[in-house]
This record gives sequence, structure tokens and C-alpha cells, in this order.
Amino acid sequence: MKNLAEAQNYQSHNKLIFLHIPKAAGTTLSQILSRQYDSEEIFKLQPNPYQRIAYFQSLSEAEKNKFIYFQGHISFGFHEYLPEPYSYITMIRNPIERVISNYYYLLSRPSHFLHEEVTSEKMSLLKFATCGKFVGMDNGQTRRIAGAKFENTPGTLEVEFGKCTTELLTKAQENLIKYFPVVGVAERFDESVVLMQQAFGWKNCYYVTANITKNRPRVREISAETIEAIKENNQLDLQLYDFSKKLLQEKIDKQGDDFTKQLKSFQKNNRVYGRFTRVKYWSRLKLSELKQSLVKRS
Repeated sequence: MKNLAEAQNYQSHNKLIFLHIPKAAGTTLSQILSRQYDSEEIFKLQPNPYQRIAYFQSLSEAEKNKFIYFQGHISFGFHEYLPEPYSYITMIRNPIERVISNYYYLLSRPSHFLHEEVTSEKMSLLKFATCGKFVGMDNGQTRRIAGAKFENTPGTLEVEFGKCTTELLTKAQENLIKYFPVVGVAERFDESVVLMQQAFGWKNCYYVTANITKNRPRVREISAETIEAIKENNQLDLQLYDFSKKLLQEKIDKQGDDFTKQLKSFQKNNRVYGRFTRVKYWSRLKLSELKQSLVKRS
């Protein structure tokens, strides 16, 4: 484990690329990350990665070097536009949960770029996951980490729906080992954050879970046919998920009992932070309602 001085040096001199996989706890992680850098040090690769990358390339070297942290729904490969050294981070999620969450999230969001297409065709979850129109439902996590191209995201590999191979999985696994100092796992979010905090010297890593898909059914409430179809289309993602959990556990095991103590302390403090944040939110909401009421009376 790096000591604090090494971690701070690591953060100060490395460019950090957050490969944000949709519906894999990335929004929650991004609120932590946004506090680690000044606003002028952050470059967002959204909403259109093609346009944002083109804009970044148009900048002078001095302007480019001001940015330290890069974030977006991108595939592996953005480092080609950056000087060394650089590192990646990401969060991996159980692929079955991710596909289900993705579907119900876009149904609830009229602003989502797939909402109109899915709702107008009255797509079921089964059709959404298997129709072949949305490559992100076919081993989407493996694709991104291996560097495959998406409809709205540049990448170095062209892989059609249903054409993912074990070579793609091997490439993703190699990238995780070589370029990701910490591979986060959504189902072990706290452990992931504590390891990232140590690796990069972050401060104030407390959070409130964000961008949760509401009113979605649990896995056990979905038909066996649909679950099996999702599994079939995400065999590589299932293996990548297991691989990521193994990498995470290996890092935890190396730290022994100290990690358990740090994790418990983090979780205790985060519960306090969550209560404070919720009270603060409701106080602001009530104040806003009071102001609106006074305006109407005047």
C-alpha cells in the first residue's frame, strides 16, 4: 500500500480517467471524484464523446495540461490523447442487475436518448436485451474496458452485437491489470472507495447513493426466460465481474486487519454524513417551499 506522500504524488502527477459504465454506481462515485479536483482541472467527455474529444484535441498543449481528471461514458483508449503518466478507474457491476437497471432507468427518463425508441416500440425487457439494437446489452462492460466502439462512443475495436469473443475478455482483463490501480465493484462500493482513497490520496470520500433506478423489479420477480437470455448475452461480462471481484479481494487481503478497521470507520462516518446530507436537503426544500408560499401571499 502506498503511504500518504506517495499517494498524493500519484494524484498530482497522473492524469486520471474515469471510465464510467452506465448503471454501475458511477454517478455515486463521480460525486466523490468531483470533490478531489478543482473545477478547472476536470474535463467531462459528455454528452457527446466524439465532440468532446475533438474539442480536447483542438486545445493547445498548455490548455490540455490544465486538466487532470477526465470522466465520461467512454471506452478504454482515451489515454492516447494524453501524455504519460495516466491511470484509469471504473466500477463493475453484476451484469444481470446492470441490464435490468438500464432498461427500467431509461423507461423512467423521457430525456434518455433511448427512451423514445424503446417506449414507442413497447419493448419488453427481454426484447430490449436481445433484439440486437443495443450493443451495451451484449457484454457491455467487457466491450468498454477492452476498447470496443459504441454507437455514440469512439473506440479502437468494431464488434457487432453477438460477436464478442474470449479474446475481447482477455483484452479487458489485461487492461484492468495494467491500467487500473483499483478496479471498483458496485456491490462492494465501500471497499472500492476505501482502496481508491488510499491509492490516490483522496479526501472527503463520503457519499449519498445517487441515480438509483426506482420502481424496478428484483431479479427474482423477472421471468426465468428473460434472466437466462440476459445471462446468455453477457457470459463475458459475468466472467469479467468475477475477475474484478477477485482483483478487489486480493488488494483487500494484502492489507490484513487494518483494512477492516478502516472500512468500519469509513462506514460509520458515512452514515453520519448521509444523515446530515438528508437533513440539509430537506431543510433547503422546506425553505424553498416557505419562500414560494410567501411570494404567493404577497
